[in-house]
Amino acid sequence: MPYTIESFYDKITHTFSYLMHDSIRLDAAIIDPVLNFSAHSDVIETNQANEILETIAAKQLRVKWLLETHAHADHLSSVTYLRHQRLTQNPEANIEIAIGQRIVEVQQTVNEIFKLDCDEKTHNIHLKTPPSEQEYLSIRETRDKELPYPQLLFPALQVNIRAGRLPKSQRGVSSLRIPLNIPNPLLKTYESIQ
Repeated sequence: MPYTIESFYDKITHTFSYLMHDSIRLDAAIIDPVLNFSAHSDVIETNQANEILETIAAKQLRVKWLLETHAHADHLSSVTYLRHQRLTQNPEANIEIAIGQRIVEVQQTVNEIFKLDCDEKTHNIHLKTPPSEQEYLSIRETRDKELPYPQLLFPALQVNIRAGRLPKSQRGVSSLRIPLNIPNPLLKTYESIQ
């Protein structure tokens, strides 16, 4: 079966979403769809998801799967939004959302923190010469210490471990929690005045 893969680039988070489809049967999968979120204005939009929807409609595709490669820290997922759109000719169709099994571990860890209810081998600097597991861990730990957090790390994890569902609204407002990294002396000062 000939498959076509189209990419959709999000300029704010610098991430790609993909639409993969069988050009004969017209079955399709959406991979890593982005829910547009501006941390500066706290506005959520569906621009990129809508662009994917327009392509699906134009090509008369039937989406069968919404796939997440992992729990992303650089963008919010739009899988829940997309699942509730008309992605197939059959309104009764159940579109599967899928992610790897280890997501359960990620969900548990993130939930504790927030208290919530092949070109890779060629271009990835960590894999050009296959290192041993210990060498790989050392390379990653050294590199990761130098990197800032991904821009949308905390909002993305809170939404993405819930398959793109936003937190429940309280008093008409859906809110995300952002932990603060406060040096101990400053934290003690603030705790003493609360």
